[in-house]
Amino acid sequence: DGEGAVPEEDLRDEAAPQRPAPAADQVHRQHAQERRHVVVLVEPDQLGESGQVGHRLKALATLYGSRPALIHQDAPISFAELAGGARHVAASLARLGVSKGTRVDILMPNQPDWLYCAFGAWRLGAIIAPINTLFRGAELLYALQHADVTVLLMVSQFLNHDYQAILSERCPEVASGTVPLRSEAAPCLRYVVCQG
Repeated sequence: DGEGAVPEEDLRDEAAPQRPAPAADQVHRQHAQERRHVVVLVEPDQLGESGQVGHRLKALATLYGSRPALIHQDAPISFAELAGGARHVAASLARLGVSKGTRVDILMPNQPDWLYCAFGAWRLGAIIAPINTLFRGAELLYALQHADVTVLLMVSQFLNHDYQAILSERCPEVASGTVPLRSEAAPCLRYVVCQG
């Protein structure tokens, strides 16, 4: 009995006749289906030659198109939709001058928009630095300062916290609407893109 192993009796339906425990990969697939997760196993040679994550999504969209890449609030989002959202974000970021090596922070909850932003930034070769949505004033500013962030992609509010107000309090230049930003509090920050 290995440490962390699921006891055989936990894998059986009490009403079902007793049968041998399924193999580990079958258990994983069964649990993934029950939780409505989508698991796609892809060989590296199917992803194209580029090593960039953003380009790998493009290759997956070509391979799997309308198949679900993820499910959010019981609604499937296909590989093509995920790649399209990422392409749209990448085009917007490119207009702001984001390119390989640019640091982009993402202050968003775990929702599809977070993935669109991450894959869009990766598509350009940018470095993403996710910010915990529990961060407030000093923590948020610390994250912006120490990651040398050029672009912040954020939601205006989440969990009853007004991030736009919190950021404007710590970095008053954000409220001015002047772009590119020039802030003493966050010297590398040039653009804040706020959703909602």
